[in-house]
Amino acid sequence: MRNLGNDAVLIASHSVRIMVAVLAEEGADVAAVLAPLELSPTKLEDPDCVVTIRQELALQRRFTQLTKEKPGLWYKTGLRYGILTYGNLGLVSLCADTVHEAMVLFTEYFQDLNYSLLHYRLAASRKGERFIETSDEDVAEDLWQFSQERSLGSVIRLMGDLVPDAQAIARIESALPEAPAWLPGPELEGIPISFGHSRTRWYLANGIAERRPPLANQFLETTYRRLCERLVDRMNSQASLVSRVYMLLLVNGSQNMSIGRVASELCLHERSLQRKLAESGLTFSSLMAQVKEQRAKALLRSGEMNIGDIAEELGFNESASFSHAFKRWTGKTPLEYRRGQRAAR
Repeated sequence: MRNLGNDAVLIASHSVRIMVAVLAEEGADVAAVLAPLELSPTKLEDPDCVVTIRQELALQRRFTQLTKEKPGLWYKTGLRYGILTYGNLGLVSLCADTVHEAMVLFTEYFQDLNYSLLHYRLAASRKGERFIETSDEDVAEDLWQFSQERSLGSVIRLMGDLVPDAQAIARIESALPEAPAWLPGPELEGIPISFGHSRTRWYLANGIAERRPPLANQFLETTYRRLCERLVDRMNSQASLVSRVYMLLLVNGSQNMSIGRVASELCLHERSLQRKLAESGLTFSSLMAQVKEQRAKALLRSGEMNIGDIAEELGFNESASFSHAFKRWTGKTPLEYRRGQRAAR
């Protein structure tokens, strides 16, 4: 998903729902986990529920904290990402004429319709072997192991749904440095797997790329492809408006920009701007807070201003109000954040 800020673009909530279901089965207080994210079990029951990238990432971090002592659970969580959990993206893949076409469609739309720290692509070796490959340059260190283990399960499940009557994957090369403790041997679901590679790759078995998915249907493929394209267009349109609002706040200083002034700059009525932001699940105040957070982090990293001056620069009446807001945004006080940045240098 292309985005300017983690609150700027909405994404489907299917991944959040899966992780929440796993936490519930593990006995976690789901309501308490979701509350700091401004989510609730009831809200997630709505099939039209969408979440922000910030909420997705925050839940991933909380999920890993609560399940890190559960060997193999991250992989098993990945196995829950059935192709139909991706909505129209899953349907267009199932209706493709061949498995190769299905994977082309899936990887083409995946990054636009979902948010993933890992980036997927379909490629071929010099020997003509086709494989799915991930790059992990955008994965934070604290989520890297989780992302790698979960992807092992999610891609196996995806290929199993596309080819339910055969072993679709010939072998796996994993970026994990070594076999995790929960894996007893050199195979995963009967698939040979090796570790310590620069990137994770799932090699397709011979002849699999030419197979027809179980629901192959040209008419339905065209229909669901159009639906995917409309979703991408709508999300890009929403992101464009949000990005323009975000940039106006960033360039002009959020404390100097009212919603009325921003609406005027965009040649919109104030109510129209509020409505368009609401259609994206956002508010002017939430974008204002994000800009302040990014500005605060930059000022704290520079070390040139004391915390009181930073609070004033950002429009807070007192340092305590700034410290409270910053901890709500990041889970750390401004002083803790600054110390952490200095220690990392």
